Amino acid sequence: MFNIHQVELYEWDYLYYFEHEIDIAVEAFKAIDSGNQNILEQIKDIHKSVLEKDSYYIGLDDESKASYHSAMYESKEIVIREIQIQQSYSIVLSIFSFFEGRLKSICEEVESHFQIKLKRKKSKQDDLSHFYNYLVSHFKIKNQNLDEIFSKIKIHKFIRNKIAHSEGYLLKKDLKKIPFDNGISIGLRFGSRIVEVDHAVYLPILLQLMNNFFVLIIREVNKGTKDLKVVE
Repeated sequence: MFNIHQVELYEWDYLYYFEHEIDIAVEAFKAIDSGNQNILEQIKDIHKSVLEKDSYYIGLDDESKASYHSAMYESKEIVIREIQIQQSYSIVLSIFSFFEGRLKSICEEVESHFQIKLKRKKSKQDDLSHFYNYLVSHFKIKNQNLDEIFSKIKIHKFIRNKIAHSEGYLLKKDLKKIPFDNGISIGLRFGSRIVEVDHAVYLPILLQLMNNFFVLIIREVNKGTKDLKVVE
């Protein structure tokens, strides 16, 4: 039931549009992932059906079946496995692109409307920290919950970077930097370690984490706008 007392009232109109963009994007990513999984399941079902209808394969003894399966079907199953990996990796990259883009966007809007210069980032500072620190500094944000959420997102950013820059392959030194839980595990691709993403577990967690971040950052920016002059 709609409750007017639960509606957030913002000092700066832009925050309404920003909040709406976040809501739409989160739902879009859920729909994209669902569609991807439906396609993957269809591919798997077709492959299974072909195998089940292969009368020559069915009539073989177990040892011959293994050899025949390896020759006729193994490459197709490797392709299906790669589709699954690439689907998961692609949506993780897209979600982070959205997150970084929206975080940068609100900083640029603040810079434009309140004449608060967004300085060039320091050489060793990552983009996420650069934009987050800009908002924290100029809106005097002191929110431990927000800080903790941001720290978690930065850990997930390491996973994103391994996907983007190393095709998901993991070095031994990487294993201590990745939290192998909540849908993230170690998988194998052609005998080498990779980040394994269980989309059904990991993506809802990642999206919820980012959504919670934006809910809090919007509220903190809204509180801080009361003392700032808008430039028309």
